[in-house]
Amino acid sequence: FWVSIKFYLVMNNILHRILLSIAVFLFIYTFQIPGLPQIFLSYRCVVVLGFIYAFIFGAKVLHPKTSISDKLVSNYSIWNVFLTIYVIMILELFGHGKGTSHESTNDYINMFIVLPLFYYSGKRIFRDLDDLMWVLRTVGLMQSLIILLGTLIPEINSTLIILNSDSAFSEAGRMDNMIASGYHLGFKCFTSLGSMQLALSQIAACYFLFRNSNIVNLVFFLLISVSSVLLSRTGFLVALICLLFFLFNKANKNRWNLFFSIIFLTGAFLVVISFSNFDYGEFFRVNFNRLFILFENGLYESYFEIYIGANDENQIPPLSIYTIIGTGITSGVSGANIIVNCDGAFLRNYAAMGFVISIVNYYLLFSFFYKIYKYSKIKTNKLLILVVALIWFVGEFKEYFTYQVYYMCFIMLIFSFIERTEINSKTNRK
Repeated sequence: FWVSIKFYLVMNNILHRILLSIAVFLFIYTFQIPGLPQIFLSYRCVVVLGFIYAFIFGAKVLHPKTSISDKLVSNYSIWNVFLTIYVIMILELFGHGKGTSHESTNDYINMFIVLPLFYYSGKRIFRDLDDLMWVLRTVGLMQSLIILLGTLIPEINSTLIILNSDSAFSEAGRMDNMIASGYHLGFKCFTSLGSMQLALSQIAACYFLFRNSNIVNLVFFLLISVSSVLLSRTGFLVALICLLFFLFNKANKNRWNLFFSIIFLTGAFLVVISFSNFDYGEFFRVNFNRLFILFENGLYESYFEIYIGANDENQIPPLSIYTIIGTGITSGVSGANIIVNCDGAFLRNYAAMGFVISIVNYYLLFSFFYKIYKYSKIKTNKLLILVVALIWFVGEFKEYFTYQVYYMCFIMLIFSFIERTEINSKTNRK
């Protein structure tokens, strides 16, 4: 009887994680569901079904109330309602964007609807922080397998090109040019935006390294990181951030562990370098071409020159009455003929919200990380918050990132589970 009960619990746990892994994959790597109207994107279906499931079946176990995280979600949702109203007023005052310009109103509406629904559901469906991180890491391994197979097998890569043909990069043969310059593909996962999608899985893999730095956890982290680097150079930066925090954690626990970790990483680096002397050198040169170019040309020429518009590829709108108040668009031409063509959310939000409101916006976002970090006392939790915050900053600097929505959804859920572990820890100490 007890064996049967144990078997049932194990199988129930496996099924729980398999279903959640599929749902999270569809949420992060969203796509238009074939045969249905355009409104039926996979992430929207996941949010609605997850909310219904959580409302009916969730919260069977009584958990401590996470008041800080709940308030962060509530405040950010209200803030996005304000942004929606504010930008609608701007668009009515100065005119809507011209042509294919991207107006930010729908992004704010999407955030204040999706975030609270996802947060409510996630708190009741995921069992704890380990459960959430296990699913995120598994999703990353699933995508990594697709990326690696696409890299090694031309037929799979051709299929991925077709599956990503609805991407904005597919216009005017741009995707072909980018692939030729060294970018690789996953399922609905491409360039630095794809690396930021995988960043959640890198964070999860890093979390398990914090908990137990065994060979399995290390291999999982490296697999996801290598796959992310195949997508873009941003994946390399994310991996470097995770490794630095991992080594810092090791140093505080045991200096001998730190020593052996540095020896291992140095050895791995030397092995990679040595490949250039063998037949494998060409493989690395072809598939990690953009990384080699970064090391050869330097950071400014490879990235910042384009970012700041020094070579006329990007155009950052100058400070004026329109950009102080806001234009309501994140790219294109505004109703007042202000041109916005720049990378990174900091600059695009400056153009859309205006200089003043964007400062308030980022003050609010930075305060979220500070509040949960200040509340946390467990070292692993504090390290995790720092990793999440720094990678969010990288994503925001590189892409229009926060309003991809999925990252905010998951970090707020991570904060909630961190707060829950802190409450349980304080209760146990008493």
